[in-house]
Amino acid sequence: MKNIQLLRITRKTLFVLLMAFQINSVSAAVLQKIPYTWDNVAIGGGGSVPGMIIHPQIKNLVYIRTDMGSMYRWDAQSAKWLPIWLWPSLDEWNLTSVASFAIAPSDTTGNIIYAAAGKYADNNATPKLGEIYKSTDRGETWKATGLKAYIASNWDQRFGERLNIDPHNSNHVFFASRMDGLFKSENGGKTWNKIQEAPNGNNYEASAQNQRGLTFLVFDSRSGEKGQCCKMLYLGAWRNGVYRSTDGGVTWSKLPGSPERSFRATIDSKGRLYVTHRYGLAKFDGAKWTDITPPAFKEKRFAAVAVDPSNPDHLLTAPNEWAHNMPIFRSTDGGITWTKIKPKVVNDVPWRPKDHWASAVFTLAFNPHDPKGAGYSDWYHSWMTPDITADVTEWYTFERGHEALTPIAMASPSDGNVVLYTGIPDIGGFDHTSVTEFPKQTIRSKGLERTSTTSIDFAANDPEFVVRANAKDWGNFGEIGCAFTYDAGATWEVMPTKPFEEATGGRVAVSATGDRVVWMPQESCMFYTKDLGENWRETYGAPENLINQFTSTRLPLASDRVLNNVFYVYANGKFYRSDNGAELWEQVGVVIEGDDQHPILRAAPSIPHEVWISLNNDGLWRSNDGGETFEKIPGVTQSMLFDFGKNPPGKMHPTVYVFGKIYDREGIYRSDDMGKNWHRIDTFPKPALGAQPNTLCADQQVYGRVYIGTNGTGIFYGEPVK
Repeated sequence: MKNIQLLRITRKTLFVLLMAFQINSVSAAVLQKIPYTWDNVAIGGGGSVPGMIIHPQIKNLVYIRTDMGSMYRWDAQSAKWLPIWLWPSLDEWNLTSVASFAIAPSDTTGNIIYAAAGKYADNNATPKLGEIYKSTDRGETWKATGLKAYIASNWDQRFGERLNIDPHNSNHVFFASRMDGLFKSENGGKTWNKIQEAPNGNNYEASAQNQRGLTFLVFDSRSGEKGQCCKMLYLGAWRNGVYRSTDGGVTWSKLPGSPERSFRATIDSKGRLYVTHRYGLAKFDGAKWTDITPPAFKEKRFAAVAVDPSNPDHLLTAPNEWAHNMPIFRSTDGGITWTKIKPKVVNDVPWRPKDHWASAVFTLAFNPHDPKGAGYSDWYHSWMTPDITADVTEWYTFERGHEALTPIAMASPSDGNVVLYTGIPDIGGFDHTSVTEFPKQTIRSKGLERTSTTSIDFAANDPEFVVRANAKDWGNFGEIGCAFTYDAGATWEVMPTKPFEEATGGRVAVSATGDRVVWMPQESCMFYTKDLGENWRETYGAPENLINQFTSTRLPLASDRVLNNVFYVYANGKFYRSDNGAELWEQVGVVIEGDDQHPILRAAPSIPHEVWISLNNDGLWRSNDGGETFEKIPGVTQSMLFDFGKNPPGKMHPTVYVFGKIYDREGIYRSDDMGKNWHRIDTFPKPALGAQPNTLCADQQVYGRVYIGTNGTGIFYGEPVK
């Protein structure tokens, strides 16, 4: 009996050990990485830059921040912006952008920088509250300080700096929040206290987005000395005006006559305060307020103001109207009189429209290391001039490395000069012939005026035939619906008609030979054309209203890449196929029904009836019979994004790329054997990809290359290390 019992234990132990070995083998395979390099596809700015700081102690140490994506540090050696805010994970997506930042003016190492992170201030954000972070190595690494608050980098009133550090004592840090009042740390961010006597700046009857709270905090450096904290501080309160403290921020009193709806402030070496606000520029000399708005722009919104650190009477300011080619004003008498500078724009971003100069200027800065140098940031770019005092000032874009656009559509053709087609709100999109050089034109300069592409597809048998579905930005319908090219984007032609007047955006699919185009406009049923838009016909039997937002990145529609005029659609667990060019649809199979699936449907190149569906937390599903039956790909526990890329060397099938989780491990993965085995190709945790990856496109010309589009840090591409 003892021997039998021992045998049973041994078999059980053997079974447990075998299972453990199998699990560990899977884990080891999943964790195995293929070395990859990652970089941004070169586009050249294009996103709002609400903040710029030039460090007063360290030459060439400059920081900028964007409203949707990363912060950047200028690297003078490579003449390139380096992203320093790409670390937040998918589970922390609300921390992926910064609403305010601050350097320590007295820090001679230049290493200290703080950031107030949080994209939105509402209960749907994850995490719900933003947080203040600190770096002691110029943004290479970050540590949370424990102060959590509602922070909203992508809401209105993003222009001023709510974070600030005492110029004489870097341990004293203030945060003037949007919704939660004024906070102070006296130990370099280790602990924080709320200042109860400070104003809040809000009207709680207003909606959350209109609660703009405290807008800026600045120090009068004359009221302190090295190692001793400043006693005099000024605080902007959106609804109330400007407040002053004479006891280091303990108590506050409102300054009579001060402007409400303030944006940004600065103080000169004589203690004179300058405040930009909704109706101009105000100056406070310690006793009274004076309106010093440039006369031609009285009652207009101003956000940017700067004082020359070497000359308190030398000022710069600019209106913040949502318009292009706005003036930048210069004063040499403390704002009594103003001269409009004469710019000469030296542009290194070829696609930048000529009128994109001084477009809603957010911030201006004098270079403290060069008495003539200055810079500004605006709606699209950051700029520098070596001589602001010249009769004609030369301005240079500094855009290498700064990538802040948000693609909502991408496609990589299997042949031709274009490696990537993109659709991007506010800009329209590009036909990229290089990943390292800025594009020469946007699609808007190729005849698709005032539109942004929401979907792109090409004919598998004729990849130079490409179709774009277009919309006016942010869901407004316009004259242009679909457009096509026969020469890989060299020229674009607008389809002459739309199926109905309001048809806009949505999704488009092109048959394998290009003889039929299927269009699913936003909030609509589907239509097809056999004559490039001369006539449109409604399809029958397919689900409707599958795309209801202009910026949606769902892909529920695809064409078979081999069988001509075969199309596929997925909706709510049901799979539909048309074998006659989308004229009639039939439900042929079921997959799985679930919540928040964010479906991405793609047909595999070179394999007929091979169609896969990515369903977020419901995994990745494969069919090799045109959607009649599906099997779940083992191990893919989350598939947020996926695509097929160029086939591995010597293989007839494509590669597969997934952004999500394999065996619950978050990352970017590649499979060279149609999902049997996976290899990690990302570089998590550092650097991550930043602001909320939302599109993935695999290169169909270069094996191993994959593109990841983000919600504010542009497009990243990864390639195997050679």
